[in-house]
Amino acid sequence: MLTPGITAAILTHDESDMIAGCIQTLQWCERVLVLDQHSADGTAKMALQLGATVGMSDTTSFAQRRNELLEACATEWILYIDADERVTPELASAIQDVVSQNSATAASFPRTNFFFGAEFRHGGWQGERVTRLFRVDALQGWQGRIHESPKYTGEVLELTAPLWHFSHRSVSDGLIKTAHWTPMEADLLAQATEKPVSFWVIVRKGLGEAWRRGICHSPRKDGEAGLIELLTQVINRMLVYMQVWERQQKPPIATRYQELQQKIDALWQKNA
Repeated sequence: MLTPGITAAILTHDESDMIAGCIQTLQWCERVLVLDQHSADGTAKMALQLGATVGMSDTTSFAQRRNELLEACATEWILYIDADERVTPELASAIQDVVSQNSATAASFPRTNFFFGAEFRHGGWQGERVTRLFRVDALQGWQGRIHESPKYTGEVLELTAPLWHFSHRSVSDGLIKTAHWTPMEADLLAQATEKPVSFWVIVRKGLGEAWRRGICHSPRKDGEAGLIELLTQVINRMLVYMQVWERQQKPPIATRYQELQQKIDALWQKNA
């Protein structure tokens, strides 16, 4: 039987720099539940020391891990938060009102994105809303390997208080995220299309991203940091399609290196 209150549910993987600040903004919740993907930087230990309940997951699917958190939730409400996000006092108060009044089965709120320490209001990052608060008996689960989405019943209440998102805190932090996300996006694209990806397709995708974000959403209004992040997103889009090209190669690139190794082995045997 579910007990009254809210469980804050956090997914982590090597988030030792972020997890403490995240949990500190969730002390008003009845329980903080962390599902860690075998971090190597002490994230799980830090979360335990801060009073969270910590579990481990082997799956790379974000939807499946969110579903695991749902299964472990023992309260009537669940609030999904990422380690690089921060609940503002205003948002905490608004969420508590929703729960106490039982005025909806889910709630969404605006997410304010910070890149390189600056708030972004352009470049396609503006106007973002996330639905993260759910009554457990109304949440049917999550779907999608990367850009996961919830399935739920009932009414969604749109809150105005913001959630803060500390994204791309440095160039190297952005590269780590790129290395983690782009292979998964490439896998999904490669499975979804049989159209061959060429050099010019990769260039066209990069130019399309530059047009969409750079022209349509005016990142220059966020200053030089906005332009740097625009370049990051263009590179990321091209990297995804470069990896789709890689997956489409026949024979596979790994097989080619195996054949090359066999050739060099044969040369050494002949020379013996």
